[in-house]
Amino acid sequence: MNAAIAPVSQLPALAKGAPVEAFDDRLGAAGFRWSGQVLASFGSASLAEVKEPQGAIAHENLAPRFLTLLGPSRPLVPWGIRLPDGVARLAPGAPVRLQAGALMVGFPRGCGRLHMLEGRGQSLRIGVIGAPAKYGRPMEYEKESAVPLPRRAMALLGLASPDGSTLERQATTVTARRLDAFLDAICNKGSKETLGAATRRLSGLGPGSTPTGDDLITGAAAAAWALGGAGLLPARRLRALCDAIEELPSDCTTPTAREMLWEAARGYFAEPLLEFVCALASKYSTAQELEALASSLLTLGHTSGADLLAGAMALSKRAAWTAAPVAREAT
Repeated sequence: MNAAIAPVSQLPALAKGAPVEAFDDRLGAAGFRWSGQVLASFGSASLAEVKEPQGAIAHENLAPRFLTLLGPSRPLVPWGIRLPDGVARLAPGAPVRLQAGALMVGFPRGCGRLHMLEGRGQSLRIGVIGAPAKYGRPMEYEKESAVPLPRRAMALLGLASPDGSTLERQATTVTARRLDAFLDAICNKGSKETLGAATRRLSGLGPGSTPTGDDLITGAAAAAWALGGAGLLPARRLRALCDAIEELPSDCTTPTAREMLWEAARGYFAEPLLEFVCALASKYSTAQELEALASSLLTLGHTSGADLLAGAMALSKRAAWTAAPVAREAT
């Protein structure tokens, strides 16, 4: 561990920014301290890399490697903070510090801004959803059919032929086959070794900071957490999936995707994905609500939203098909 973070009283004067009410509630934990710098900056989000995680969460080995600073219109993500003032001025190398509910963000020319976290923040973890549903209850067809699936998601689910160049079509076909094997290992009594191998074959597949394969795994994991809480997936299947994700090699994919998978194994997901799968698993949600939540999910990233949606829908459909036989298993 590096030197302790200086108290707020010893820091140089900072311009006061707008108070922050939207943040992952873990960042407001008592004694939590974090220091790092901006690694990459985009139009509406900046990614800061951790240097000195401290406090109770750090000692429990649950501290984040990255902190995501989001613009006012962006949905919340694990270890994320939505800044009302935006992130347009942030650039790589800018210092970021969080302690005692105070977020200090420095800008490259020596000035900076202080934001205070207010309230308890938002929980981005999926828990038990109401009273457990009866095992074997099929997912309502009318609700599922209301979910808007883009062509890309339909191709990954085997419901349409893939688009694009020959290479893109071949890549989509390979990904769809690996997704199918991954789902089989989760829902059809696959061994621990089979599930681990299927997860490794899917992780890191595709381009981007969060490759398609990792988005599919994360979407499926979110659905598994929600369906497990609703009694539609045995708890031991969910545990096996989380174990397979946690046991992925550290170099199996990009650092950003590895962090996303690490959070998924613990039940933490981006706000639009969390809201969608919870509605999908609930018998009280309506088709109109699902349609609106799916449309919100599709706005994430260039292709990530569609891939997360495909993963969630794929797992929910497969769980529905196998619900009757798995109901006889011990949970």
